[in-house]
Amino acid sequence: MTLGNEFGPAGAALWESVTGDLELSPTELATLRHACSLEDRAAELEAAFADDPRYLVKGSMGQPVTNGLLSEIRQTRQAIVQALARIKVQADESTGRPSLSVLVSEGA
Repeated sequence: MTLGNEFGPAGAALWESVTGDLELSPTELATLRHACSLEDRAAELEAAFADDPRYLVKGSMGQPVTNGLLSEIRQTRQAIVQALARIKVQADESTGRPSLSVLVSEGA
C-alpha cells in the first residue's frame, strides 16, 4: 500500500508495520490512518516533553502541578491502542505501539 507524505516518521512507521501484514477494509484503513495521525501527535508530544522533562511545573498561582504533556501523551497512547484494537492489531498498552503479533481476522 502506498503512503505518500500523509504522515510523519512515527505515523509512517506504524502504517508500514501494520499494512505489511494485513489486508484491510476501507473502514479499517480509515481507522489505521487515524491511529497513524495519533502516532505522529504522540511523537510530537513526547519530543516536547523531552525538551523540558519536568513532571511538575508551576500552575497559574505558582503552585506545583503535573505537567499537562504527561496526560496528553497517556491519552494519545490509549487512543492509539483503541484504534489498533478495532482493526485487530495487538498493541503494547504501555507504549501504544503495535507489538507486531497481529491478529489477521476473526477466523484466524
